[in-house]
Amino acid sequence: DDDDDDDDGNDEFDDAQFEEQEDQHSGSGQAVPESAPRDLEQMQEDDLAGSRPHCALQELLRRRNGIAASPRTRELSWDDNTVLKRHFSALVPAFDPRPGRTNLPATTDLAVPPPGSPSDSFVSRLRRQQSTQQIALFLLDASIDTSKGDFADHLNPDNMHRLAPDSTIFRSIQRHWGKDQLSDKLKRTWEPTYTVVYRTETRAPEALAEDGWDMRSVEQRLSDGTLQRPDVLSYLQSKASLSWLQLWNLNHQVTSAEMRTWSNRQVLAAFRDFVQSRTQGEEPSDMPLGERPPPLNVSAFDVDQLSASLSQTDDTTAALRLTQILYDMVQTSAMAEAANPVESSSDPDVQLTVDKSDFVSQKLTTKLRQQMLDPLVLASEALPDWCEHLTTACPVLFPLEARQLFFSCTAFGVSRAIAWIQHKKDDAARQRVGSQSDMADQRIGRLTHERVVVPRGEQFFEWACNALRLHADHKSILEVEFEAEEGTGLGPTLEFYSLAASEFQRKDLCMWHCEDVLSSESRQVDLGQGAKPVGFYVQRPIGLFPAPLPQDGDQIDAVCKRFHVFGIFIAKALQDDRRIDLPLSRSLCKLLVGKPLHFSDLVDVAPQVAAVLGVLKNVAAQKRVIDAECEDQADRELAYHRLSVVWPGSDESASIKVKDAGLYMVYLPSSTVFSFQEYPLRLGSEEELVTIHNVELYVDMLTDFILNKGIERQVEAMQQGFNSVFSMEKMSVFTPDEIPYVVCGDQAIDWTYEELLACTQPRHGYQPDSSGYTQFLSVLANLTTDQKKAFLLFATGCPSLPPGGIRNLHPRMTVVRKTTDEGREQDLFPSVNTCAHYIKLPQYDSEEALKDKLLVAITTKGFHMN
Repeated sequence: DDDDDDDDGNDEFDDAQFEEQEDQHSGSGQAVPESAPRDLEQMQEDDLAGSRPHCALQELLRRRNGIAASPRTRELSWDDNTVLKRHFSALVPAFDPRPGRTNLPATTDLAVPPPGSPSDSFVSRLRRQQSTQQIALFLLDASIDTSKGDFADHLNPDNMHRLAPDSTIFRSIQRHWGKDQLSDKLKRTWEPTYTVVYRTETRAPEALAEDGWDMRSVEQRLSDGTLQRPDVLSYLQSKASLSWLQLWNLNHQVTSAEMRTWSNRQVLAAFRDFVQSRTQGEEPSDMPLGERPPPLNVSAFDVDQLSASLSQTDDTTAALRLTQILYDMVQTSAMAEAANPVESSSDPDVQLTVDKSDFVSQKLTTKLRQQMLDPLVLASEALPDWCEHLTTACPVLFPLEARQLFFSCTAFGVSRAIAWIQHKKDDAARQRVGSQSDMADQRIGRLTHERVVVPRGEQFFEWACNALRLHADHKSILEVEFEAEEGTGLGPTLEFYSLAASEFQRKDLCMWHCEDVLSSESRQVDLGQGAKPVGFYVQRPIGLFPAPLPQDGDQIDAVCKRFHVFGIFIAKALQDDRRIDLPLSRSLCKLLVGKPLHFSDLVDVAPQVAAVLGVLKNVAAQKRVIDAECEDQADRELAYHRLSVVWPGSDESASIKVKDAGLYMVYLPSSTVFSFQEYPLRLGSEEELVTIHNVELYVDMLTDFILNKGIERQVEAMQQGFNSVFSMEKMSVFTPDEIPYVVCGDQAIDWTYEELLACTQPRHGYQPDSSGYTQFLSVLANLTTDQKKAFLLFATGCPSLPPGGIRNLHPRMTVVRKTTDEGREQDLFPSVNTCAHYIKLPQYDSEEALKDKLLVAITTKGFHMN
C-alpha cells in the first residue's frame, strides 16, 4: 500500500516495503524478523512452578506477546543492497532531462461520477486500497548486543519500544532517545546505530463488541468532547494486558503532568493499537490485580479542576492564556471603536492602545524559522513539540507571515512538505548564478496532478460537488478542465474554484443565515455564472454564517451534505493554494479555528435579534437584582410590574411589559426559504409566552439555538469534510480575523494608476510610454469594484488579490500587443493567458473603444478569449 503515508491519523508504516536495489546503501540499522508467537496453551503450569515468581512472569509475558524471536528462525541480515524505502502517494520521481531517460507523467485523468451516482462511487481511495497487512516496528535498547547470534532470545517488552503507528521512524527515534541525551550536547540523533525489529500484523477490524467501545465512536466522542482522554486511558488500563501497557508506558498511575503530554492523536493511536491486538487474539491480562496499575482517577481530570490546577502550577500555560486574553481585549476594543467611534472615544481612560506587533516575540519567531530551515526535520515531521504548541495555544506570539510558513510546511502531509522544501530551495537557487544545474539533482520528486473534466451549465454545482468528494482524500493537486473548452492548467482550475464559491452562496441552498427583506447593499451581481437577480445570492455585510435549522427537520440532511462538501472545498483551496472569493463572517471563522461562540458573537450573526435580546438581557439582569434585594414575594411582584422594555429605535413613551411583547418560546426563521415556520426552544413550548419569569431562559435558549444547537450538525459535517483533506486543528495557528485574509486573499480590491504602473510590465510591442499601454492602465484604474473583480477573474482566474494586494500578485501582469494579419486591429478583443497573467491587448484609437472591448471580454464566460 503506497497511499497512506500522508494521511494524519493513519499508520505511517503501512507503506513501508523492503526492496532489493542495486548501488544503494542502507547506511545504518539491522532488520530482524520475529518468529511466530508460541501457543500459550502449550505451556504447562508445572513448568513454571519451580521458577521464581518474577522469572515466571517474564517468561509468560515473553511468550504471550509473540515478540521474542525463536533460535530456529533464520535471520534476515541487511546488507548494502537492502533498503527500507518509503513511498509517497503524491510524488513521482523528479524529472530527469538527460537523453534516453524515461519520466513518469505527473498528470493523470480522474473520471468524475455524474450527478445522481450512488454514494459508494466516492468511497475513499485509501479505504479501497487498504492492505490487510501492516508492519509493526520496534526499537531496541542500546544495551542489546546485536552482534551475538542469540540476541533475539533476550527480546522482551522491557528492552523493545514500539514505534508509534502515526509517526515517522526518525521522529520516533528522536522522541525516544532525545530525552536521555539532553545533557550531551555533542551527541546527535543520527550518530548511533539503531536496531529496529519488525513483525507483520494482520490489519484487524476496528471494532470491539464490548461496551460500545469501537474505534469510530471513540474518535467521534473525543472530538466532540463527550469523552475525555483520561477516560480512554482508564479504559485501556482496565482492559489491556500488562505487557501492552508496558509497551505504551501506561503500566503506572498516570499523573496530571503526564496526562497533559497526551494529545487526542496519541490517545487514538494507542486505542487503535489496542483494538488491533485484541482482535488478533491477545486477551486481557489475567495477572493478579496487585500487579496492575491503579486505574486513573477520572474525576481528578475534570476540565474545570484541571484548568484551575494549570493556572496554579504551570506558569507557561497561564502566561500564554493571559497573553491571548489581552490580545482578544485589544481586538474587541478595536472592533468597538470601528463600529462606533463616537462612543468608543468618549472615555479615553478605558481604551486599549496596544498595537498588535507588541505581542510578537522576535526571539521565538527566529527560533521557529530556524526549525523550518531543516529539511530532514520537516520531511520526517519531527519538529519540536513547542513549535505546534505555541503557534496554536498563542498564535499572536508570531507574525502572520511566520505562521503561514509553518502552516504551509506542516499541515498537508509529508509529500507536500517535501514539495514545499524543494520549492524554497529552487527559489533560493534561482538567485544564485550558475546553480541551475544543481537544482534537478536536489529534488526528490514532483507533486502529482489529477485532472477532472466538468461541464458548465445548470448542473455545474452538482458536478463540482462530486469532483470535490471524489478528490477529498487525495494528496495530489486537483486540476480542472471545462468540457468542450481548450483552456488547461491553472486558469480553468482557478475559475472552477471561483464558480464553485459563487454557487455555495446561493440562497436556495438553505445553507446560510439570510433575510427576505434585502439590505440597501443588495444588488444584481455577476459572480461568474452570469448576472443574477437581486436576492439570488446571500449578500450580507457581515458575511456568511450557517442558518439555524431543526436538527431533526426535513432540510437538515441535504444541507449537511452541502456543508460536508463546503468543508472539503475550503480545505482543498488551502491545500492547493487557491484563493476563493467568499465573504466569511467572523463567527464562522471562529468555528474554523476551533473557538466557541458566545452571546457577543450574536451581533455578528443576527444583528436585529441581538439588539432585541440585548434589551431583554438587561431586563433579566434587573430581575436578578430584585430577587436578591426583595425577600417578600409581594414586594417582588410589585417591582416586577414596574419593569418594562424599550425596543431599539423607540423612545421611552413606547415602553411595554415583557408579556405584552408577543414573544413565545420558539425560534422564528429569518427567511421563508427555510421549510419551517417556527421551532420550539424546548418540548411543548409553542404556546409558552415569554414573561418576566422566563425571559432569561428565553434569551439563553434562543442564543444557544442560533449559535450552537441549531447549527450543530452543519458544523460537524463541515468539520468532517475538512478533516478528510487535512486536520482542521491545523487552522488553530491563525486568529479568526486572519482567516478571511488567508482563505480569500485581499478582497478590498483597490488600486491606483501609479500602483498599476509599478506592478505591470509592457512587452512585445508596448513600451512604458506607449499610448495603448497607458490607456489600458487608466481604464483599469477607473473600473468599478465589480468590474475589477471581473477583470481579475478574466486575467488571473481568481476575482481577488493575494494578501498584500496587487504588489504581491505573482507573476506580474504582462501586457503585450495583439496584432493580426487579417482585418483591422480595432475589431479584435483583448485575450489572456491566465496561468502567466499574460494580457494580449490590441492598439485602439481611443480609451473609450478600449474600455468597451475590455468589458465585453471580461464578461464573456469560458476560455474563448484565451
